[in-house]
Amino acid sequence: MACLIPKPSSQTLTTQLTLDEVLPLLKQELQNTDIDLKTKLTNIRSYATLGLYMLSTREVVSQKGQDILKNNEFMRDLVLLMKTPTFKRFRKKHMRNDAKPALIYFELYEMLEKFYKKQMKESMPDDVAAELLKSIISRKEYRAPLIGILHQYIQKGGSRKKLYQKLEELFLDTEVTTTLTLKDH
Repeated sequence: MACLIPKPSSQTLTTQLTLDEVLPLLKQELQNTDIDLKTKLTNIRSYATLGLYMLSTREVVSQKGQDILKNNEFMRDLVLLMKTPTFKRFRKKHMRNDAKPALIYFELYEMLEKFYKKQMKESMPDDVAAELLKSIISRKEYRAPLIGILHQYIQKGGSRKKLYQKLEELFLDTEVTTTLTLKDH
């Protein structure tokens, strides 16, 4: 015996059903002989309308999404980055409660890479990067000014050029550079 399906509102249906669930209900309603013709046709129309609405919405969303991915490099890069297992692991382990420390490390790493390449005329090796990052962050005398500059940049924005100028000034400050070199080597 087929169950009687009361005519729910479209809003209730869309929040509770997926398109894959609507089609079998429509088929069931077509085969239902336990209700009067008017109720049966009304239910069929409701399910058919809902199915068409869900299909058109999915197509519209899909097309809009395709357009965004095609025309917006940031969104395209973000979606690709978020899908990578390496970034997912990093984010889960190190960005769960607060993203600012990771963002500060990202900016610091990038700045160190540029500074190193400018000075040494080669890319910074991973072991050198790890040692520099650890040395800078573990020592208050260089951590505080660097974090202050990076935190201000993250909070207030501004141009990367000005950020790198401030950081380069800090690195070229002979007292900080000498201290960093003497304490670390």
